[in-house]
Amino acid sequence: GELAQERAARVEQLQALTRHESSPSSPGKQAFVSKSREVDAVVTALHQNNDTLKRQKAMVIGQLQLLHKTVADVARQVAAVAAELRGGGGRADVDDDGGALLDVVALAEQLRPADDGPAAKAAWRPAVEDLCSQIRELLLASSARAASSAAAAAAAAAA
Repeated sequence: GELAQERAARVEQLQALTRHESSPSSPGKQAFVSKSREVDAVVTALHQNNDTLKRQKAMVIGQLQLLHKTVADVARQVAAVAAELRGGGGRADVDDDGGALLDVVALAEQLRPADDGPAAKAAWRPAVEDLCSQIRELLLASSARAASSAAAAAAAAAA
């Protein structure tokens, strides 16, 4: 009906304003068809904004992919430390002086995001470094607690 005809007329108007290739010899250049320079300027600005948004979108996607990779690397590092601790390599043993020998410190210090490549300058890097720092603190605190428990158990067994 009338609505379909009106919609078809608007589509034709929009198509008349959209860009088309100006000539086969210059495929990168685009021209606009309209009777008004102002409309041409608006359409050109819209296309430029669209191109800018596409570039920004690609950059954001790239940063998200890089962040995902970095967090996955940190997760693998944490898993390796946990496996080492489960295997006994990071136990908090007690020496003759009653002090804790913390292999955990060496394991915890390994938890760091990579220092090279684009991740080193990423805006989100401080957050990942803070995450690694908090995980290190957790490892050290749990190791100190385990050492304290081991010392108490050794003292109780000696008494």
